[in-house]
Amino acid sequence: MTETVKAGKATKAELEALPEASNATLPFNDPLATLQAQEDKVNEQLRPVIAAEERAAERKRLTEQLEKLQKKAATLDSLVKYFDKDGVKKTLIEQYIGGFEDKLISVMDAWGYEASLSEDLRFEVVTKRGYAGPVKELSGAEDFIFNSAFQCAVSIASGIKLVVIDEVEKLGTDIRNFIYEKVFSLIQEGILDQAILIGFSLDKTLPKPQAPGSKYFFITDGTVEELK
Repeated sequence: MTETVKAGKATKAELEALPEASNATLPFNDPLATLQAQEDKVNEQLRPVIAAEERAAERKRLTEQLEKLQKKAATLDSLVKYFDKDGVKKTLIEQYIGGFEDKLISVMDAWGYEASLSEDLRFEVVTKRGYAGPVKELSGAEDFIFNSAFQCAVSIASGIKLVVIDEVEKLGTDIRNFIYEKVFSLIQEGILDQAILIGFSLDKTLPKPQAPGSKYFFITDGTVEELK
């Protein structure tokens, strides 16, 4: 017990002999504060420069984007002009349809029609009676005559030179004779090679006069009989 008390007193004396506690980082606080202040000052000086660089980068990006859009707009404008009525469309029409249209019009003219293709390739027609407009507005008989004339024109223009005109019995004698006359004149001129006209009949009466070089057939129940 005496020894323990003695050791305790010695330890207390040593502790009391120690100097007072102090903060070991205090000598570094001032230099750190100074460095932080310097860093803040530099950052403040650099802020306008950084902002200017950012604006320059954004301006560059927007300029490049504008240039791309302008190129696209220029390309689109070129394509629009290329494919509009005065561009490739007009060239192709003149190159591939122009000659066909000329032949078409010349044949239609022989039937008494003034015909033309509009820019959007719609067929317009003028009749002898003064009607001017789209084909779909023609009357029944006029439409039949026009279709016959158009078939002849297409056949001639395409080099086929053969036409088949059906249901001619639906027309009056004057209209039938008009179609016969026009078709025959095209054959006589060597413009059309052959024409087949089909109509309903209850007898075997041959037309008079008969067209030179023509043949007539009476067909019933699949049986074909040549009339002479």
